[in-house]
Amino acid sequence: MTAERQTDNAATVILGRRVRPGMDREYEKWQDEVNAAAARYAGHLGVQVSPPTAVQPDWVIVYRFDSVAHLQAWMNGATRQRLLDAGEPYFDGPATQQVISGGTQPTDPLVTVVVTHRVHPDHVDDFLAWQRHMSQEESKFEGFRGTEIFRPSKAFRTSGPPCTAMTTPNTWTRG
Repeated sequence: MTAERQTDNAATVILGRRVRPGMDREYEKWQDEVNAAAARYAGHLGVQVSPPTAVQPDWVIVYRFDSVAHLQAWMNGATRQRLLDAGEPYFDGPATQQVISGGTQPTDPLVTVVVTHRVHPDHVDDFLAWQRHMSQEESKFEGFRGTEIFRPSKAFRTSGPPCTAMTTPNTWTRG
């Protein structure tokens, strides 16, 4: 499942997606549909899909576009959102996401880091206390702008072992 062209100003997003047990075939069919839709977007350069391995339990999907703007158009577009909604039955929790851009550095001096944690429901309060402590320590670094914690959402709960997803954006001034 690989198709790719190269460009110097390319933007890449790397997605990690855990799939519910027994749903791999359905997920793969759905992912093919998503890839076909992405290929119709302006600036699409290619996609690579890697199934889980013994050391990487997530499906890894890498999309490349010729610019950050074209990548954002795909990532934020109604087509992708509609497909994500349709694929929800296959997902075992939220996806991880990392965006990498090539070429010139953007003029925006801020960097945002989004971290997702799986936390057992019995340990949410302990996790939040630890996260508050970490935020206090991070605030000591020059350029640190803040942390926002999103409490667990029932939408992220899955069958099987109880776990909860939490997302924490951290923003620093680049420098």
